[in-house]
Amino acid sequence: MLDRVTPHETSALEREVELLREMLEETRADRDSWKDQAQKITALIEDQSARKKGFWARLVGR
Repeated sequence: MLDRVTPHETSALEREVELLREMLEETRADRDSWKDQAQKITALIEDQSARKKGFWARLVGR
């Protein structure tokens, strides 16, 4: 089967692989960005929760 692939088809497949790799890299960058945002939001929520606790609860770690 592979011996029937023309140079043009090989070139087209190589380009497709290149485009897929670029898409994967963009997806990874988006994932990392969303992950960073989620971590920041989580930290803000936890910080706000801690502020709502009374002075003595924060002091003793509850």
